[in-house]
Amino acid sequence: MVHLVCSIPLIGSVLPGLPNLAGITPWNDPTSSDIKAAATNIGQQLIPNLTSFALDPHVTFTTYVWQRIHFGTWKVGDRILVVGVNLNPQVRWIPLAQLPGWKAQAKLEVVYDGGASFELGNLALWDLGSVGFVVTVQ
Repeated sequence: MVHLVCSIPLIGSVLPGLPNLAGITPWNDPTSSDIKAAATNIGQQLIPNLTSFALDPHVTFTTYVWQRIHFGTWKVGDRILVVGVNLNPQVRWIPLAQLPGWKAQAKLEVVYDGGASFELGNLALWDLGSVGFVVTVQ
């Protein structure tokens, strides 16, 4: 298990969701509004999707690392929840074909945007950015 102590609230909040990684975000309350906003954003956007996949008795979980970008995937039937965290201090462009579960005929729905965009057949993850999306294979 890798333990990562991180002052970036977003990274420290997303990493614990990926098994074999333990993210620790030390903070005291009251804390800054940016840390509260990041935690609220994750709680409202990502956690409901993660919960519905992770608690399904038929879920299959895998991890994937590409150039210091850590992905966790939860697969149930023809749907895959992908959560990625960029641990690089600069933006990384990933061809969609490299993404876990990606197929040319797949439908993609972004469920959490913590510093990412999809452009020209690539996923761009900003420095220390994160993303959550559901791939549905058709």
